[in-house]
Amino acid sequence: MTATDSRQSLAIAEPDMGIQAGFGLYFGVVAAGFVAVGGTVTGLTTGTLLGAIPTTITAVTIAGHLLTGRARGLPERIGGSRVAQLGCVLTTLLLSTGLLAPSIDAGRVVTTTLIAVAVTGLVSVGVIVQCRNRYVQARTPEDPRAVLSVRENPRWSTLVLCVTLVVLVVAALGNVAVGNWPLAVLLGGQALLWLAVWGSDEDTLAAVDPAGPWQSRTLRLHEAGLVLEGTVLKRLIPWKQIRDVHHTDEELRFGCRWFAVRGDARSLDDPDSVVKALKERQ
Repeated sequence: MTATDSRQSLAIAEPDMGIQAGFGLYFGVVAAGFVAVGGTVTGLTTGTLLGAIPTTITAVTIAGHLLTGRARGLPERIGGSRVAQLGCVLTTLLLSTGLLAPSIDAGRVVTTTLIAVAVTGLVSVGVIVQCRNRYVQARTPEDPRAVLSVRENPRWSTLVLCVTLVVLVVAALGNVAVGNWPLAVLLGGQALLWLAVWGSDEDTLAAVDPAGPWQSRTLRLHEAGLVLEGTVLKRLIPWKQIRDVHHTDEELRFGCRWFAVRGDARSLDDPDSVVKALKERQ
């Protein structure tokens, strides 16, 4: 059952099981992170923490799952507000204050805090992605007027990969230098995972070739704007952010202020009429 929010033009739906599970896990991990960091700072034993953390995660996750089912429209509003999304990440910053707390076993506190920050940050990003996707769905409930394949920028794909690998490797070596082996192994494993996934993905390898095939992301044209839809994340680009539209024999190019989106014009029967309609809308 859906209803239209006239103030924000959102077609709000009831929270599904995925949203409830995501928010429940988020609340559970945040609560467990505070228990772990606070318990380590106050000197609780590892056995005590290993008993308290799973109990906290289970209880808070269930409660968060149930409460999210009653929070109709909350994911959509978080997905449409950068301030609300920032609020989801602030818990990670609060956990990092454990590094400033005085403690007898500073090494144990640092390790626990960094692990808690990493896990909480990862779950926070997952919740934000869910909310952003729900927001895009709420803004574009109608069928798209056209669907195109998107051609990726191979330079950006390679740059993001290289920067990520360098950061992970440097962080891992830094932790080896200070003797923090658990976090070093975790970061090194993440670097190997990124490298293995990238190396085994034929589409990603093909993206290194600027003349390579059209990639897996799709571009949907809606009343509210362009929707870039990938495997995980959907992104809405309102029409007011698009400065120019033109096409060649193969490409339909949408120029924005800082970037351009290129679609496969060959999938359109009459790209000229599409471009004309889009320019009239602008």
